[in-house]
Amino acid sequence: MNPLYTYLTQLLSQFKVSDFHLHANRPLTARIHGDLKNFDDMMVEESYLDNLLKDELPPDWYERFNETGDIDFAFVIGEQRFRASGLKTMKGLAVVLRVIVAEIPNIEQLGLPPAAHSVLNLTEGLVLVTGATGSGKSTSLAAMVDKINRTRSDVIITVEDPIEYVHSPIKSVISQREVGKDTETFASALKGP
Repeated sequence: MNPLYTYLTQLLSQFKVSDFHLHANRPLTARIHGDLKNFDDMMVEESYLDNLLKDELPPDWYERFNETGDIDFAFVIGEQRFRASGLKTMKGLAVVLRVIVAEIPNIEQLGLPPAAHSVLNLTEGLVLVTGATGSGKSTSLAAMVDKINRTRSDVIITVEDPIEYVHSPIKSVISQREVGKDTETFASALKGP
């Protein structure tokens, strides 16, 4: 078995980790309470990263990664879901993992501006949620979708790259589509139903 899975599981059981930074031939690095910490006893070999990519990516995605040097995807170890970015660097392979909190946050607890709440009353149109990496876009959107799902009888279609939060139908019918797996591109997904 790939030692990375053991490393990740072990650290998740000991610390509140938000991100893992896995670089070939370097110690595993984790972000814990906002600070980066190296674990010198957990060396990341390039073969571990390559095996993780082979195991977690469909064969055509793995091939595309080898051609382009970049890939974004999501995967699960046990019950923990991760958002992953694979990349080639001048010193070898690297994979950055964001730990996805399984519980969808309640929109009332996020402190979102009034516009984020009022947009939930709309029944047509397009809503864009933008911001820098790590600014809370996915969390905000998940909370917004969850609120609609709990309060309205509607059809909700998401197009994501990759899917982070997994929604179960409550009052609404939900179809989550992942770019590259369920649809080729964002543009092609928007032409559908």
